[in-house]
Amino acid sequence: MPESPDHSPSADIPLAGLLEIPSHLESLLNDNSETQASNHRSQPYIVCLVLGTAGVQVAFSIQFASGIPYFRSLGISQIAATLAWLIPPLCGSFVQPLFGRWSDDCGRRKPFIVTGSLGIVIALLGYAWSPNLADLLSRVSEGKLSSTVLSQSLVVCFFLCLNVAIQPVQSGLRALMVDKCAASQQAEMTAWASRINFVASMASYLAAASDLAGESPVSTKQLQALVNLSIVVIVISVGVTCCVVSENSLTRPDPPEATEGISKTWKMLSPRLFRIYLVQFFSWFAWFPVLVQITGFIDTLNRASQNPLQSEDMKSESPGAAALFAQACVALVASIMLPRLVQWASVAAANSKHKIISAYVRDTARSELWVLQMLWLTSQVLFSILLSLTFLKHKTLAILAIALSGICWCVTQWVPFVLVNEEVIRIEDRRRHAALDSHTSLLLSAHNTFIASPQILATAVSSGIFEVLKAQSSSDPVDNVLWVFASSILMSVIAALLVTKLLRV
Repeated sequence: MPESPDHSPSADIPLAGLLEIPSHLESLLNDNSETQASNHRSQPYIVCLVLGTAGVQVAFSIQFASGIPYFRSLGISQIAATLAWLIPPLCGSFVQPLFGRWSDDCGRRKPFIVTGSLGIVIALLGYAWSPNLADLLSRVSEGKLSSTVLSQSLVVCFFLCLNVAIQPVQSGLRALMVDKCAASQQAEMTAWASRINFVASMASYLAAASDLAGESPVSTKQLQALVNLSIVVIVISVGVTCCVVSENSLTRPDPPEATEGISKTWKMLSPRLFRIYLVQFFSWFAWFPVLVQITGFIDTLNRASQNPLQSEDMKSESPGAAALFAQACVALVASIMLPRLVQWASVAAANSKHKIISAYVRDTARSELWVLQMLWLTSQVLFSILLSLTFLKHKTLAILAIALSGICWCVTQWVPFVLVNEEVIRIEDRRRHAALDSHTSLLLSAHNTFIASPQILATAVSSGIFEVLKAQSSSDPVDNVLWVFASSILMSVIAALLVTKLLRV
């Protein structure tokens, strides 16, 4: 799934920038000035460099917008459809590191990006046309193979292939951004990547919420029309990045053994970094089931509120996808406004005479971190409150709640990465002064583990909830999903409590 993901990180505010990294980190990021000067890039180059991330974001958005409803329409049970969502985080946890390591050993990124993009295109076509392919195979076998069973098997197979194909593209683009951009421009580059990802999400969810079936010259089905448009975006975005960015073979040292890297990682985690990762664990445990289930949940509420005449006319429209589109819009606006509010609040906190604030804030640098942590705490509480509104089972209220949760989504995509980067830089700075080797990649790979593993567990818990409710003869899909949302609310509250502990570290 979407690490966010990449969906991620901290960044500066260049002109109309989005996200901001605390100013006290600039001195730590500005080491090795000669290397930075040689890799200093123009803004158009940076835009082309990160444009490929739009293709990855579109692939993720299609899954979130169509996943559960599409599986259910093919006759896949709610439990099996939920278990299928173990695939994205499993691929992110285990497959992406393999491609990253192979890319490091090869010393090149673009072959992995191009090959992975081709795989994404093929997998998307198979994913959307699985029913058609199943019908064809059933006719060829003269009915010996069930069309229904074939379509269910094929769609899960192509769903797996899609998430495997995403990994080399995602890891390759991330590595290419680090290879080709100076450390002093990493914040600006991340801001542009975030902006492009939000816009790609908005475009994908808007298309998914619209009736494309009557407009596509290739297919009459909504998902197939959406895939046709998405492939165009993927080809153009990744094509621009690969054509503009040149690449020389990189000389890489031999990587450490996997077991050695894991043991070193755990030993190097500072108490503060571990607590940040722990908050991330519960935060993503809360978010992932909502991202997976919300489209089907709102669409089900919509069908229940329609009369039969409306249902036929509006069958291709998805208010669930519209809710995700609204969430992406709110997140984009929040990503522009919140960094400036953090700047203002940091100055105010640094000058505050209040005893509680002054106990945590001794200078402007610490005030920025304190404000960011308070923002993270507030977003976790707000997410719990907004998600609670879905229990009223009102379609419009649910859409509004998800739209406003875009503020929380923006914070989730931004603040934790600022805090992680800050702490990793501190750890690496101490290691440099002690003449020890850098292990930044190991520390950051642990962050990815704390993001992906809760998605796996959350999927297993959701499936367990559905199984228990099925055993109790609960047939209301809305009530079933609300039990899953209740677990998300609990996890978000736990994350908020852990942030309060983080404030004291």
